[in-house]
Amino acid sequence: FKRYTKQISDEAMQSLLYLVGEKIHDLKTEIAQVVNFYRDKETITPEDIEAVVGIHAVQNVFELTRQIARKNVSEAVFTTRNLLEKGESAHAILALLTRHMIILWKIRGFYNSGQKNEKTIMQRLRLYPRQFRAYVSELSHWSLPQLKKSLALLEECDRLLKSGQSSEHDIMDMLIFKLNSL
Repeated sequence: FKRYTKQISDEAMQSLLYLVGEKIHDLKTEIAQVVNFYRDKETITPEDIEAVVGIHAVQNVFELTRQIARKNVSEAVFTTRNLLEKGESAHAILALLTRHMIILWKIRGFYNSGQKNEKTIMQRLRLYPRQFRAYVSELSHWSLPQLKKSLALLEECDRLLKSGQSSEHDIMDMLIFKLNSL
């Protein structure tokens, strides 16, 4: 952003990293889009980032978990295969799914312990309101036992991917079917 004589708030930078990930090429592309869209603006805000930044794997993982929770197996398999074909590694998808499920599990834990103050939960989990709302809207589809089982399935999938005994597509398809059966 400095190269374009723009400033960006820390919150906006975190939003950018959350939405795009840490791949330099993707970040450069999105930074250029933001700068071109806000030519006359000196400081970039989180709202600016959210308005312009394209959909990347993190957002697709939200969609993937929604599809799994709603038992839309064919759509979940399609989304996973689409991510793989676009160049996302199965390990990256698995890492994002794991992070996603852990955050859902933590929010469920806060609620079950009696902590319902959204600001406190957002602060402790370092989530922005938009992110928090997306997680909360999905949370009703996941019980605590389902979240625990999903984490065990993700760990199993990680071991299978590392063993190299099956293709990424087959392992990810199996994961989707097993998550769907929770």
